[in-house]
Amino acid sequence: MDPATALTIASFAVSAVSSFAQGAAAKQAAEYNAQMAEREAQETRDAAQIEEEQHRDNLRRFIARQKAAAGASGFSDSSAGLLAEEAAAEGERDVLTIRYSGSVAAAKSLSEAALQRYQGKAAYTQGVLGAGASILKGAGGVMQKPKKPALKKKLGS
Repeated sequence: MDPATALTIASFAVSAVSSFAQGAAAKQAAEYNAQMAEREAQETRDAAQIEEEQHRDNLRRFIARQKAAAGASGFSDSSAGLLAEEAAAEGERDVLTIRYSGSVAAAKSLSEAALQRYQGKAAYTQGVLGAGASILKGAGGVMQKPKKPALKKKLGS
């Protein structure tokens, strides 16, 4: 094999390996990003749950203070109970809003994770196809390369 052919083959081999490595690296980066998005989703759910629990605790304390204040002011137990029920209903709506907001944010992060994985698989596939194309291009180039005729020695010189 002549040096030019060897260099051509080496060039296409390096190109193929490079293409494959880029696809693999992009897939690995996308997987990392997907894992971070999943972690963010879990942290968002956890934060929403903590906020929900804190809101419920604050609501219980508020209702207890309202009942005590109503009793000290001479309101009847039934009037104080109605005020407490109204505050509890309003607080429960707030809790459900907190829960919903956390769920929406977590779903957004999970969608981002799925998108990252899809993009990573696409990049990997593109790398594999690029590597294959480089190999085929190199093989085609080597096969089409015209062969130089061998130099004949002159007899008698």
